[in-house]
Amino acid sequence: TIMSREINADFGKKVLINIKTLIEPYLKKLKQTELNDSQLTYVSIIEKNLAEIISPFAGNLFSKYGRLTPFEIQIANLIKSGKTIKEVAVITKMPVKKIETYRCNIRSKLGIKNRKISLIDYLNQLDYTTPSQKQLNIRF
Repeated sequence: TIMSREINADFGKKVLINIKTLIEPYLKKLKQTELNDSQLTYVSIIEKNLAEIISPFAGNLFSKYGRLTPFEIQIANLIKSGKTIKEVAVITKMPVKKIETYRCNIRSKLGIKNRKISLIDYLNQLDYTTPSQKQLNIRF
């Protein structure tokens, strides 16, 4: 109904405003402190994940491919952001072989196993930005 769409739109705007005003300033301050490379990576991941929360990607991935586990969604998000398998292994503190297995499972669950489709390209095609998000300049 029209009313439920308006409620959803209002909720989305409130989430966006809260992230931009209550979380983003502290992340910026945190980045200005003396962080090591690992900590900077985590801050970057938090920023990207917050951006994903206010973008349709995470919802699309979960709604279209609800069979992915939360950890598989996390790995898919890291792959989508351009991280290599070795980088994902370091970030998640898991062996490279285990990440390769997760990657294979993700491809299978997305229906692209044994197909000549780049996982990163496939994940990026799931991402889209609505005009209202472009107007609100969602960036961290």
